[in-house]
Amino acid sequence: MQEQKEAAFDSVLTQESNYVDTASGGDPAKIQSAGMQVQAGKQPPAPMPKVEDLSATGGDLTGECDLNHKPVKNKKSYIVQVSPDPITSTSWTQVGLPTKSTFTVTGLNSGDKYWFRVAAVGSLGAGPWSDPATARAT
Repeated sequence: MQEQKEAAFDSVLTQESNYVDTASGGDPAKIQSAGMQVQAGKQPPAPMPKVEDLSATGGDLTGECDLNHKPVKNKKSYIVQVSPDPITSTSWTQVGLPTKSTFTVTGLNSGDKYWFRVAAVGSLGAGPWSDPATARAT
């Protein structure tokens, strides 16, 4: 008899928790306001942080610049853009999608000054642009 009552209680409690989960849309605050605990689970993906410490130097070969920055955790890739000097709002051009924190930009005019910026890309898309770095192409 006691086991039947416990089974019935468990069934009602499961139905109620399913209702709260569905009605709340998974919102932790709404779940807790119904007197239930939020299950620990996989954390939602976080936006990508700004790429830090971007540096640019002339490359090993003519028409190159080497870029380096701090790696960003949980990124899928990076977007690298270049702008000739001076920078304008429309002068940026994408030149690469590397997966590492070092990258060599090729096809530049030797001796010309260029600006570079990098953004990390994660499951929610691209993060903010790094502070720009500048170098003269070798």
